[in-house]
Amino acid sequence: MKNSQIKVTIVEALSDNYIFILWDEITREAAVFDPCVASLVLDFVLKHQLYLTKIFITHHHHDHVGGIEEIKAVLPHVKVYASAYDKGRIPEQTCYLNHNDLVHFSFWHGKALCVPGHTLGHLVYQFFDENLCEIVFVGDTIFSGGCGRVFEGTMSQMFQSIKMLRDVLSDNANIYCSHEYTLSNYSKLVCLEPFNSSLAEKLINIKNLRDQGIPTIPFLWGEEKKLSSILRWDDCALKETLGIESDEETFVCVRLFLNQSLNKILQAKNCQ
Repeated sequence: MKNSQIKVTIVEALSDNYIFILWDEITREAAVFDPCVASLVLDFVLKHQLYLTKIFITHHHHDHVGGIEEIKAVLPHVKVYASAYDKGRIPEQTCYLNHNDLVHFSFWHGKALCVPGHTLGHLVYQFFDENLCEIVFVGDTIFSGGCGRVFEGTMSQMFQSIKMLRDVLSDNANIYCSHEYTLSNYSKLVCLEPFNSSLAEKLINIKNLRDQGIPTIPFLWGEEKKLSSILRWDDCALKETLGIESDEETFVCVRLFLNQSLNKILQAKNCQ
């Protein structure tokens, strides 16, 4: 991503969550995505002398909204953006978004994308910076090497949501997901596809990053589409491994494998 006067700071929270803080080095305006812990956000804003104006929420789970009320108690002017579907489930919500509604931060422009599956009101925020580089905040819909569990929607909804993202996001998009699950996910995918040398090489790189305490986030969408089994539902080699012909069934099988609940179906002896 080219240099921008707007920075994205990754803040580690809870056991494996990430909070993302956008801030403009010139105007000192700031926005935050999924602030699960208020003190982490407030401390950062104070330390860097920032003016927090917006909270963007991907979905209603507590590990994404837990800090909103405390932030609003200190900074009551802050606007809270979330899905219109989640009205009544997001504390202090002020802005109600539907599919393709426009959003902006400073001179970054973008839109909200509705991606039901993990929850029915889940949003993805697709932004473009001043250099037209694409920055996407996906919450728990996509992880590096995986995707979120289906809690409220259906597997078919999750597949259609991720298929839409695969179609509309550019290969150069920088993807920010809300959890550090990459090592766990790719460790399982290597078991699923033990003869895929690209996955094995990716896993080595991931381990090197995590051994140094470096986040694996953000990741490039184009690279992820080529590597991650969860996004390769139309790959003939993967379908042959699974013994499945349907794209959607391939996606579902990979997701269930990541849940470690597909062992009886696949008899995944490669991991034993």
